[in-house]
Amino acid sequence: MTIMIKTEIIGLKELMRAVAKLGDEAMPLIKIASDTSAGLVLNRAQSIVAVDHGNLKQNLRVSKRKLRSGKLSVFSYVTFSKKTAHGVPLELGHRLVINGNEVGTVKERPFLRPSADQSKDEVASMITKAMDQALKQMGGRKA
Repeated sequence: MTIMIKTEIIGLKELMRAVAKLGDEAMPLIKIASDTSAGLVLNRAQSIVAVDHGNLKQNLRVSKRKLRSGKLSVFSYVTFSKKTAHGVPLELGHRLVINGNEVGTVKERPFLRPSADQSKDEVASMITKAMDQALKQMGGRKA
């Protein structure tokens, strides 16, 4: 059985379009802030994840979302490799099925959500500072 989990951040597409309209000089500042904030969440997730679950801790990484045009986005996020797909049921919990029969459940042991929650104020501050700096560099010009 394949489990598909989809998370959507309301307003992210609009934000990405607005950022794309900024001048090219703004992009490095925003990218650095995005990478730094994703790194903060990554470090926290690695410190929280259960150590006895294979190589999940070592395979958590910062990824970048590709835009439809194939260009690399400035937005970064924490994910794990296909080798460590067991991270999803670890994060969310799952049913325990043996020979097609459900025999119980395995309680969730979240690590990504708590890391993001613990980091949200710092992440918002980093991105806000980068946007302020980018707008100052633009000198009030309209994008």
